[in-house]
Amino acid sequence: MVDPNVAAPYAQTVLGMVEGYEEAIGLPDEEGNTTVDPDPTKLKVEATDDKTLVVHMAKPTPYFDKLASFVSLSPVKKDVERQILTVGVLILKHIFQQVLLSLLSGSREVTLCLRKMRTIGMQIL
Repeated sequence: MVDPNVAAPYAQTVLGMVEGYEEAIGLPDEEGNTTVDPDPTKLKVEATDDKTLVVHMAKPTPYFDKLASFVSLSPVKKDVERQILTVGVLILKHIFQQVLLSLLSGSREVTLCLRKMRTIGMQIL
């Protein structure tokens, strides 16, 4: 979520109290411009074993347990992340093909119907 390629607009709201957040997003100046290269690895979050995730807080945040239930903060193993990315690319490819076929067949308007899909908690770290 702190990766500049993700650009999650709510990252500061849900992670701003985690130690290393400012360094992870590139130490922004008053205008929001980064002053150093962003480094998401600076965010002080670590998996100490297969079942333990430790989040080091920069300041007391009594409501962090509520934020931690936010699906975007769900930890995802690297092998599952690759599967999610692969499925996402296939879905986008299919959508693009459908739009292109509609336009090539002379349609001036394209309507996409996206059905609700069951998803795994998606977080790209």
